[in-house]
Amino acid sequence: MADPPRPLPFLIVAAGLVSRDDGALLIARRPPGGFMPGYWEFPGGKLEEGETPEACLAREIREELGVDVEVGGIFQVKFHDYPDRRVLLLFYRCAIDPDARPLDHASGGLEHAWAKPSELSSYEMLPADEEVIGLLLARPPT
Repeated sequence: MADPPRPLPFLIVAAGLVSRDDGALLIARRPPGGFMPGYWEFPGGKLEEGETPEACLAREIREELGVDVEVGGIFQVKFHDYPDRRVLLLFYRCAIDPDARPLDHASGGLEHAWAKPSELSSYEMLPADEEVIGLLLARPPT
């Protein structure tokens, strides 16, 4: 008799919809060697034990892109199943802290870009993030 399938690991991820005054959103390219390398995503990451989604998001963006953000309200909650994991994504409205140094001079290291919602389809976005693009076109996160 075959063993029952193993349950997929379950992750909670906070993602930031960081917007500028012109409506462009911050996206970052996933680094080589990790999960889905080279894909673009809304910046963020996995919650650590005892961490709130808002604190996680601020920490991850600071670590990955070298800037501080102001985390606002929730924009969307989505489940997404990848072949090897199940993810609960919490998308938050965010703005770069007005006192932060410019992102172009940040010390983080991830490749990043600013794109308006209508331009996001020209980037190879993570499938879970792609699901939110239609919502962004209908109601921008600002």
